[in-house]
Amino acid sequence: MSEVLWPTSCDTARLEDMSPNGHLRVTLDSSGDAIVEVFDGEVFASVEFCSGAGGGGKSPRTRQALIALMVAIEEDNKADVSGSRHHPRYGELFT
Repeated sequence: MSEVLWPTSCDTARLEDMSPNGHLRVTLDSSGDAIVEVFDGEVFASVEFCSGAGGGGKSPRTRQALIALMVAIEEDNKADVSGSRHHPRYGELFT
């Protein structure tokens, strides 16, 4: 695997292009697990890909790709702030 570029935040989100409420959120928890949340404006769904530290880690390339996605979301949010997301449950601004 190639070297991982790390995001500046452990919680990133981006509004989708086709609706005003849908978003994609990717987070890293304290153990390094990557969690993906998708919200379509009505329903939330999430999946988790574990780091190898806690006995999980069955998808290291997928986890690495999700971390790269976090970096891409940060770059998109810097380039176009209108796509950054106030999380509907917490009201926080994610990078």
